[in-house]
Amino acid sequence: MHFQSPQTDAEFEWYYAFRWKMLRKPWGQEKGSEKDECEDEAYQLMVTEEEKVIGVGRLHGMEKTI
Repeated sequence: MHFQSPQTDAEFEWYYAFRWKMLRKPWGQEKGSEKDECEDEAYQLMVTEEEKVIGVGRLHGMEKTI
């Protein structure tokens, strides 16, 4: 397994395609719904194995609400 942040246009395409397929498609949501207003502020990570994406994740800060 290899953990990395997507860097190239192709890697971001793989990242968002996987995110849509796993998190949005099962709920009948359209392509494009996998992106939101936090993308530029977030830290994206993808896990690959034998040049295939097998997992993705995203971290971003939240405003303090308490």
